[in-house]
Amino acid sequence: MKLGKDRWYEKISMSYSGKITNSVNASEKNIFSRETLDNMRNGVQHSIPVQASFNVFNYLNITPSVNYTERWYFKKTDRRWNPETNKVETLDPSTDSTASTTTPPRCRSRPTFTECGR
Repeated sequence: MKLGKDRWYEKISMSYSGKITNSVNASEKNIFSRETLDNMRNGVQHSIPVQASFNVFNYLNITPSVNYTERWYFKKTDRRWNPETNKVETLDPSTDSTASTTTPPRCRSRPTFTECGR
């Protein structure tokens, strides 16, 4: 049983959701190999939405809201643009050297760094 009108802070609502993911692509024969464990993609996501609902002049309903989302990643990939080769290079974190290279689709036919929109 309620007595009196709702206070402004009683109209504020908040919730929380969390998601943990862990995924890997591997063949059946390699499922328990060290390489498969190294290629796992995992992370955590937290989300906290906060909102309130207020009536103004008994006719206008205002509902401000704020959403906070945080993601945790357990692996990092460093990439850099190499204007000499016109490719994006993936750096190996243990040696800080190039591990592999790829050319972005929108830059494949363009010869210079500035023409790729960078």
